[in-house]
Amino acid sequence: ENSIINNNYAYYGGGLYVFNTNNGVRINGNLVVNNESYSYGGGLYLYYSDLIFSNNTVGNNKTTYSTSGYGSGMTILYGLPTVRNSIVYHNQGTSGNSNIYALSLTASAIEYCCIEGGYSGTGNISTSPLFNYIPAVDGYKAEGIVGYDWTLKDLSPCIDAGTGSISGLSLLSYDILDKTRVFNSRIDIGAFETKSYITVCGTVSSNTIW
Repeated sequence: ENSIINNNYAYYGGGLYVFNTNNGVRINGNLVVNNESYSYGGGLYLYYSDLIFSNNTVGNNKTTYSTSGYGSGMTILYGLPTVRNSIVYHNQGTSGNSNIYALSLTASAIEYCCIEGGYSGTGNISTSPLFNYIPAVDGYKAEGIVGYDWTLKDLSPCIDAGTGSISGLSLLSYDILDKTRVFNSRIDIGAFETKSYITVCGTVSSNTIW
């Protein structure tokens, strides 16, 4: 939880490969970027896994195999996962690739997520999450963390667009940057909670109109 998974390479699941877990497992609040796999799941590969996957950002990952490089961001095969409030965007692959490749899931498995190319489900959106500053290159050979900013811009459609309740998601009370979840009554989509602020030049006192 609340981890950075970056610059890894594997045959399946470049950043993380999860196999045959039960619903007591949770993958929450992580930044999974610039990883690479030869085949399924550039960022993550969840196989026969019943788990909670919430408030993760999966970006700039890559698959390379020309005939089965599906799910450049993540691949989910079978199992009964609960995928919520996550961003899967700016991933690259081949062979009819999609950012997320899922098979034999229930209709409600993936909800309130921001997925490039779209994905059917309640609350899912496909518009750009508007990251502040991310690298232009995908895959594990590119730097994805130092000098970059995966937080959301103030106009991001992911702000206050997550599930109306976080009950049952087993989230920590803070994100990777130690910002409190939830801000402004509804959780954001992605690994980072955005707290907008204003800069005031002057003295703040009672009964002042700005």
